Amino acid sequence: MEENKEPNIIEKAKSLGNAVVDWATKDNFSKVSPEVFQQRKDICLACPHWVQEAYGGMGKCGICGCSVTKLYLPSSKCPHNPPKWDSVSV
Repeated sequence: MEENKEPNIIEKAKSLGNAVVDWATKDNFSKVSPEVFQQRKDICLACPHWVQEAYGGMGKCGICGCSVTKLYLPSSKCPHNPPKWDSVSV
């Protein structure tokens, strides 16, 4: 996926599907600690690719199209190349 091009609906659906599968199989439906979530959120809010007004003010990544919800998933990582934050073990 190109960094400067917003993902289309099919790419977003695929990304969401993969994230949900990873959340179930790798993370056992757990979420990151509040500290890790806040660290990730601070990084995203400072990123020029973050679109804060998207999803009713919840915000989204302009690279992958994911909302702030992705920040809760331990196995997720920033789509930037190189990633600005990485997956964590739970």
